[in-house]
Amino acid sequence: MKLSLNWIGQFVDIDKRKAEELAQRVSVSLTEVEKIENFRGVDVVMEIENKALTHRPDCFSHIGIAREIACIERLNFKNPLEKLNKKKLTFPKKTLPLQVTLKEDNLCKRYTAVILKDIHINPSPLWLQERLLACGVKPINNVVDVTNFVMLELGQPLHAFDYEKIKEKGNTREIIVRLARRNERITTLDGIQRELKKDMIVIADLEKAIGIAGIMGGANTEISEDTKTIVIESANFNEYSIRRTGKITGLHTEATLRFEKGQDPNLTYPAIVYVIQLLEKYAKAKLVSSIIDIYPQKTKQKSVVINTQKITRRIGTEIKDTEIKKILKRLEFEIVEEKDDQLKLAVPSFRNDIEIEEDFVEEIARIYGYDKITPQLPTRAINPVTEDLERKNSNNILSILSFLGLHEIYSYSFVSEYLYRKAQLDHQKMLTIKNPISPELRYVRDSIIPSVLEKAEVNCRNFEEFGIFEIGKEIHSLSLKKLPEEKKKISGIYYSKNQNETFYKVKGIVETLLNHLDITNYQFVLQENPQPFLDPNKSAQIKLLIYNTTGNLYKSKVQMAKEKPTEIILGYLGNLNKEVRNNFSMNGCATVFDLDFESLLVNIPEKNRYHPLSRYPSLFEDLSFIVSGNLPVETLRQKIDEVDEQISNVTLKERPFYSVKFGNNKKSVTFTIEYRNSKKTLNNTETQFIRHKIIQTLKKEYQAQIRE
Repeated sequence: MKLSLNWIGQFVDIDKRKAEELAQRVSVSLTEVEKIENFRGVDVVMEIENKALTHRPDCFSHIGIAREIACIERLNFKNPLEKLNKKKLTFPKKTLPLQVTLKEDNLCKRYTAVILKDIHINPSPLWLQERLLACGVKPINNVVDVTNFVMLELGQPLHAFDYEKIKEKGNTREIIVRLARRNERITTLDGIQRELKKDMIVIADLEKAIGIAGIMGGANTEISEDTKTIVIESANFNEYSIRRTGKITGLHTEATLRFEKGQDPNLTYPAIVYVIQLLEKYAKAKLVSSIIDIYPQKTKQKSVVINTQKITRRIGTEIKDTEIKKILKRLEFEIVEEKDDQLKLAVPSFRNDIEIEEDFVEEIARIYGYDKITPQLPTRAINPVTEDLERKNSNNILSILSFLGLHEIYSYSFVSEYLYRKAQLDHQKMLTIKNPISPELRYVRDSIIPSVLEKAEVNCRNFEEFGIFEIGKEIHSLSLKKLPEEKKKISGIYYSKNQNETFYKVKGIVETLLNHLDITNYQFVLQENPQPFLDPNKSAQIKLLIYNTTGNLYKSKVQMAKEKPTEIILGYLGNLNKEVRNNFSMNGCATVFDLDFESLLVNIPEKNRYHPLSRYPSLFEDLSFIVSGNLPVETLRQKIDEVDEQISNVTLKERPFYSVKFGNNKKSVTFTIEYRNSKKTLNNTETQFIRHKIIQTLKKEYQAQIRE
């Protein structure tokens, strides 16, 4: 935006010879001055960067910038608005008829109009043309130039209509501010016919649209050399509507630039008074109507309470209260009430950017001078950083699973109904998004498994065997009265096209993960009601057993086996059923797992437990048992482990198998048992005794028979 220093000099006493110094201070305290240039040897033009002033509509005028310069330089500001608001006009007894109707007063805050006749259309005086040219505006004629001149000086856009071209009905003419009608068109002053949208504000007469409000007038009421009577419009329109209309039409005029910033409604009256004065002088115009001023909802003056001590503390330097008051006065904030360190301030109507106390921190600091504020580092205690256990353990889990050959994936939290149907899950339990990024992704997932299956389907086309996982969040809807619950989960899948069984592979991955996290006393148990997408015969629930160690932190596993532990569900794993595998184009075997991150987190010890290596060797022995086909292997393994303290480890050696030799619904299960004593080397007699205890215990509990 270009500014004439001659023009600014009318309102504040500045020295054009020190334009560079002035530009530097304006750049620091208000906005960047991009360029200073000499205009024809009679003026100095200062070009400012106005993108930083989008919140300051008052600064899109010469008086606005002059007010700021006066404040920055501590000079007197001569405000022309005071005289214009007090100016008394002489209205004729006989007036021309004009009626103004606001059908959209929420989109037009104020509409001021007046009629002038006996207009002599001529070139503008030379001084006025020079002012316009200095600001980059091309002179046209005295009527158009005067409206542009007032806009550049006061910041209020104006428009002139040819009165005779406004539709007459009866003995009157009417200007209507309304929304555009369906399929309505208008040819604007640039000669282009434009189609109007129904949410655009238009200025119309009784028959047609005669202008796009705040954008550009219509060619059907354009001022010509034959024009003798005009209507001057000075209005204030809704900034959001003007900005939207400007974008749709592609018209970005000087008027649009100001209206879309949210101009002060109190400018319309002094602006129209100023136009009347200038046209009476330079176009020999005569006033033939009173000023029509429709102001449905007058702008209420805002007030803000500030604390001077709080403001100086936030600025970071000591500023005396007297200095703060002087700055506020120069900025035209009126002190309504004063009590101790508190000031109640009346905000002028042209400062619609001021809302809260923090806004005054910036105002006082920039006028006081940023160069006067000594930079100081804030004082703070040097404390060790608190370790983020959630992030630490999340990264640890990620590393372990990656080491085990799984690949991490990321997926959207938004899912479709179709995806849930493929996974045989109920989509109606999920939360629905009001404004989804696409119609398909209108649900917030309450399970990560469908997203994992979707990614697995893509990978099946290129890989015969792979494992993927995701650490993400699920959103569970509790009830209409409660906020949804957010749960962090670790979900994954292992797929193999050639292997017939992946269940034990995934079980081993989960066991390795838990062991590395130093979580013990977990077990895999058969699920009574597995998830719909799982094979009920190949699924397990993962439970963590918490024993009461009060009074004895070192209870043996035999002692703990006699107590009833607290059970915590860590998650589940299981093979996908055939229908779900088909839905996701999986031709091999696939096993999924799902772990609750919060349950893992609270049970991971802060410090790893120390397990000293035994000084004595272990003895290994394989035992095979014939048991019922319905007996879970994990139950059998847990029972063996609890028989004696000298049983160090029990692992499944091979997959259980069935044979008619064993009897109806009987299977063979083989375990590798590790015997070890931390105080001595076990001999054959001692291991035989433990073996006998194992055989007798399983025979008693599960009618198990040793397979020879």
